[in-house]
Amino acid sequence: MAMSANRLATEMEKIEPTIVEIEAARILAKAFATYFYDAMAGGVPVVPGTLVAAEAAMLGALTGMSVPGAGAVAIQSGITAFWGVVAASAAVVFPTMISATPPPTLAAIAAAIMGVAPANVSGNLPEKQAMKVVAGVIHLNNLGGTAALLVGPPVPIL
Repeated sequence: MAMSANRLATEMEKIEPTIVEIEAARILAKAFATYFYDAMAGGVPVVPGTLVAAEAAMLGALTGMSVPGAGAVAIQSGITAFWGVVAASAAVVFPTMISATPPPTLAAIAAAIMGVAPANVSGNLPEKQAMKVVAGVIHLNNLGGTAALLVGPPVPIL
């Protein structure tokens, strides 16, 4: 299997409107972890249960996401924190790997989200459609990571 925008959108749709930031952040971090469990590196899947620390790092980085205008940057920070843990524990997450390098486009996530948000709002998109659009730009900027094998050239993390 491989990560897909549809899987991320499906998971993000589980976020219910709430005034409690931590609840939305937990669901978003869980959604991203569930999506990432579909990742493959050189045909090797993520080991079940190995993304708990990455999910916790993302959750911590999402603090403040409910502040007006801060959501996109917080999501980018959360995903970057998630990848930081994956990179540091690549050999655990992907057996036969010795290291992982995050996608170079993680730094573009906030701008991508902010680029589609006005159209989501002005187009009065239903929540599921809007989540699908946001998941799509997150997914595109989450591709391009690589994993170094014990033997052989680096492989893409899909």
